[in-house]
Amino acid sequence: MSATPTILTIGHSRHPLARFIGLLEGAGATAVADVRSAPVSRFSPHFNKAALAAALAARRIDYIFLGNELGGRPRQPAMHTQGIADYEKMAASNEFLAGIALLTEVAERSRVAAMCSEADPLDCHRCLLVARALAGEGAEAAHILSSGAVMPHR
Repeated sequence: MSATPTILTIGHSRHPLARFIGLLEGAGATAVADVRSAPVSRFSPHFNKAALAAALAARRIDYIFLGNELGGRPRQPAMHTQGIADYEKMAASNEFLAGIALLTEVAERSRVAAMCSEADPLDCHRCLLVARALAGEGAEAAHILSSGAVMPHR
């Protein structure tokens, strides 16, 4: 793998939209890769796919949906073990590997943040699955925390 710039991750949590965009801009993100299996929020509708994409576009931040490839809740029964999403199976799937390739392609032209909903990266597949896979491929990942700090994945 070529030297890919650091790929960020972020959880939208229940942040007000302005705070969320401020976190992205503070970390220098110019693109968001939505890695939620279901790109909706029942508590914060400003994080629903269309609303978020429009709000980000207004701030010149690109939006790409990669939830089908990199989401933490796969629809395929084969990606579950005893009813629980099996990250090892997911990480080995062609769909997931294609999503990682797309994410790294985006990172070649933008400072991208993979976004899910959980505030704490340690509670989220964006750390436990996506960033782990990136690290396994030799890419650097870092997590934007709610405080605005950026913590290296390693």
